[in-house]
Amino acid sequence: MRKNMMFKILNPILAVLTVSQALSALLNDHLSRATFEWVHKGGGSLLLIGIGLHVALNWSWVRANLRPH
Repeated sequence: MRKNMMFKILNPILAVLTVSQALSALLNDHLSRATFEWVHKGGGSLLLIGIGLHVALNWSWVRANLRPH
């Protein structure tokens, strides 16, 4: 799969996971403990995996921008 296509799939997933993290934190008092743990902890794990993939796909850019000039 081309890198650009991977970003078109990964970026919306990361956006949804980020919003779900914020909403689950804000609605913590209104969610059951089981629901909160499933959404917030499970979503957080998926978000970290997605961030890792995003950084890996952008590693050449990261390396180029961290390299001293």
